[in-house]
Amino acid sequence: VRLGFAQFDKDKVVPIDRNFHLAKRSLALRSHHTNWRNQAVRSLDDYHVDALHYSLVLNIDAETAMKMRELLLESFRKTHVLIEKAKIENVYSLCVDLFQVFG
Repeated sequence: VRLGFAQFDKDKVVPIDRNFHLAKRSLALRSHHTNWRNQAVRSLDDYHVDALHYSLVLNIDAETAMKMRELLLESFRKTHVLIEKAKIENVYSLCVDLFQVFG
């Protein structure tokens, strides 16, 4: 509420918008990513049938990694269309990382 991402509605706190993005150069970006990944780890302790946790370590070439990156980005673009039409009802977290481990 204090930062402007949510507001009070009667006896509960509700989000002002469907999603929030920090600028790529924001000083808070590292803390933002760390916070949501920590939340994902915590959610492993509370089983929810609808939750999705997926980790995969790959041994692939750079070209394939870039193709995967583009597929993920296209998926995010399609997801945003769904998000814009969705009712504001609950908060979900989606964390995705694709990076070269060594090198």
